[in-house]
Amino acid sequence: MAAGNDTTVCAGQEVVLTSASASGYDDLTWTSSGSGIFSDSHSLHTTYVPSEQDYEEETITLTLSATSEGICETTAGDHQNITFAPAPAASINSGSNSCYGAAVALSAEAQHFSSIAWSSAGSGFFPDSTGITAIYEPSEGDLEAGAAPIMAIAAGTAACSSFPDTASAVIPVIAEPVVNAGENISSCGDDQIYLTGEASGYNSGSILWTTSGDGSFQNDNMLNTYYSPGDQDVENGVVLLTLQASSPDPCNDTFTDDVIVDIQTAPNTPDAPYGDELVCVGEPEVVLQTNPVENADAYIWLLLTTNAGDFEESVTIEPMNVLILDDEFHGNYKVRVKAMNSCGTSDYSEYFSGSVKENPEVDILASPSTEVCQEETILLDATTDEGESYHWWPGDHPATPVTDVDSSGHNDGHKTMYATVTDIFGCSATDSISLFFAVCTHNTAPEDVSFTISPNPAKENVSIQYHRPARVLLLNATGKIIKKIHYPFQERTPLTINVSQFRPGLYYIRLESGSYANVKKIIIIP
Repeated sequence: MAAGNDTTVCAGQEVVLTSASASGYDDLTWTSSGSGIFSDSHSLHTTYVPSEQDYEEETITLTLSATSEGICETTAGDHQNITFAPAPAASINSGSNSCYGAAVALSAEAQHFSSIAWSSAGSGFFPDSTGITAIYEPSEGDLEAGAAPIMAIAAGTAACSSFPDTASAVIPVIAEPVVNAGENISSCGDDQIYLTGEASGYNSGSILWTTSGDGSFQNDNMLNTYYSPGDQDVENGVVLLTLQASSPDPCNDTFTDDVIVDIQTAPNTPDAPYGDELVCVGEPEVVLQTNPVENADAYIWLLLTTNAGDFEESVTIEPMNVLILDDEFHGNYKVRVKAMNSCGTSDYSEYFSGSVKENPEVDILASPSTEVCQEETILLDATTDEGESYHWWPGDHPATPVTDVDSSGHNDGHKTMYATVTDIFGCSATDSISLFFAVCTHNTAPEDVSFTISPNPAKENVSIQYHRPARVLLLNATGKIIKKIHYPFQERTPLTINVSQFRPGLYYIRLESGSYANVKKIIIIP
């Protein structure tokens, strides 16, 4: 019989006995010098399960005994020495972690090994996965997962080559905290500002709001809180608020984000509007402006004289508006303007006072008549109390209230003359008159029975004869009234005017009586 050859078994493994042999026996028994147990101590081929003490003793002896019964009872035995080789043992040194996905330096401790191989259940990689030390580079997936499981596998030697030892560890992979102070904010004056900060992946208790100004937070350790601007914030018109949070241990770095608060105030009062202070009836519009207000978003216009017209727009973006005048309006009007923005409106400005003047009334009079012989001239008079300047057309005529017109340029005896009269305000009006120059068959013009002047030329006195009471005006060559006289009319009694006080030259006498008016020339001589 034979118990089998001595053998070496890796510590921690069972001993499988398959090489023993025996014959002619009635009973078999396996025994051990150690404290392990057999799966079947009476079976030729069996398994021995060593105890921890067996592994510590490193070598034990297994004995196979055989007994035969019969006429001659005999007992035989054989031994097999079992040597336990030490198994590999590995461990990973603790304390490794990755801040924000940075590469991690790893180290292991091992005994009774032939090599170390590193692996991970994460999605990162090892540039070199063999050796007692290694570098692990985490992936985005590891960052999202927050950890990477790591293993160090120690391969055994000789009898333990098929029984490696695996050490495991979990490496925390710490992502950067996400800090968001929110969108930039527009606020009004010292109104409280509600802040809606957001943060994730931060160390509890590390939230802190800070300000570049002199305001205060209701709670500077809360993501959502109120900020009250200080006087300096309001004066500056802007303040920078910063939200900060720290990454978890052991990284402990500070991350920040800013929000800009634009602090507006209600706009200042605009200056009084300006524009054409005087226009004439018939001019359709007046353009009004005010100086821009720095923080104004729009301008509100107010017309205090409601019947004067209406603004093209009641609210304008630019500091300008167009007043559309009513066709019939004349007189004075007033306008004010105020500025506005999202924080409110200013006071109304001072008044702009404008005036719409009536145009002068123009009525051209013809003397002796609008119809004369072609050889004669017609004296046209556009005199009005409001006239400052006169323009006759067509043709070349003096800029006077009165002018002579002959038949030159007539069209089949017909001729139309125009007079444009402008007053001291620049307002003007135009009147026209149709004249007729007939072909006369006699040499003497019809007698003028309107009113008479004598003598003409005159040196001292001029007599005027008319058949009704009238107003008489003496005008110089430029049309300026230099004397006014009331003619009460007494039958056969003329009106006498002393002209010796006036310089020699051309003058005009205008007589007005009811709806009748006429003008005649007079020459004053020295």
